[in-house]
Amino acid sequence: MFVSNKGFLRTALALLLSTSLAFLPAFSAQAKTVYISDETAHKEGYIIIGESHIVLTSDAYERASDENHQITGLNDIYYQWTLDSSLAVDDSGSSNTFTMKGNLFFVFEGNASADADLQTSKEYIYSDGKGNRGAGVTKIHEIIESNPNISHWNIISYHGAVSALQGSEAGKYYVENYKNWISYEFPTSSIYFVSHSTMTKFYKQNRKAYLFDEEIKQAFPSQYFDMTSFYNSRYPQQMMDPNMSPDTIHWTHATYVELFNHVISRIQSEAYTAKCRLLRNRLFLERTRHDSQKAVLY
Repeated sequence: MFVSNKGFLRTALALLLSTSLAFLPAFSAQAKTVYISDETAHKEGYIIIGESHIVLTSDAYERASDENHQITGLNDIYYQWTLDSSLAVDDSGSSNTFTMKGNLFFVFEGNASADADLQTSKEYIYSDGKGNRGAGVTKIHEIIESNPNISHWNIISYHGAVSALQGSEAGKYYVENYKNWISYEFPTSSIYFVSHSTMTKFYKQNRKAYLFDEEIKQAFPSQYFDMTSFYNSRYPQQMMDPNMSPDTIHWTHATYVELFNHVISRIQSEAYTAKCRLLRNRLFLERTRHDSQKAVLY
C-alpha cells in the first residue's frame, strides 16, 4: 500500500515538475539544489522543507514574484529561483538543478526517481541530536551557513506527505526527531509545522493518515499550523487535477502560494505582537522604576 503511493509520487514528480528540454546526456540522476546569498541584510529568513509539494511551491513562488523578486501579499520576502541543467538532469534528461537566492528557501531533492525515493523517506528529516542527520537537515544547515546576512531563521516543515500513510507510528518518529531539531540542530531558530491535506483522494486507502498530524500537533501546539479548514474550502476545485485522474494529491501553484503566504504572514504577525508585548513590558518596568525613584526623592 505504502509502496504503491510512493511509486505514484515518483511518477507525478516526473510528469508534473519536469521542464521539457532537448535530450541531454544524463550526467546526473540526482537533483542539485544551490543556495546563494544575495549579500543583503535581512532580519528574518524562511526555510520550507518538504517533498513534491515543496518542489511545486518553489516554482510557484517564482511565478508569483515581481520584477524586484518580491512576493505580493508578503512583507520583506525576496525570492529568486532558476531551474536549469547546469549541474543535474532528471531521468528524461530535463533540467534538475534548482538555484535559490534571497531570504526564502525551499528544501527538497527534485524530479528524478532517485530524488523521490530520498525526499519522501522519513529519514530525510532525521536527527539523533548528536551530529548524525538526514539529507534534508543537512540542507537546512547549508542554507543557514551560506547566508550569514540573515539574522534569524524561521524553519517550516511540510515534510511527511508520504509518511502520513503510516499514521501515528510515523508521527511519533517525526516528533522525536523534531525535538532534536529544536534542542540541538537549530536552537536559535523558530521552528513550525504545517498540517497535511489528508482529506484528499491520495489518502483514501488509509483513513488514519490524519493521526500523523495529530502526533505533531499534540507535541508542538504553539508551533503547529492546522490548515484543515483551508484545504476543505478548496477541495477539489483547487487541486492541480480536480478530477484526480491521475494526480490525487497536488494543488495548483496559486494554492501553494496562498497556503504559505498565510503561514508566513501568521509567523510575521505573531513575531510583531510578541515584540510589541516585550516593548510594552519594558516601558512599564522603566516607568515603575522611575516612579519609585521619585517617591524616594520626595
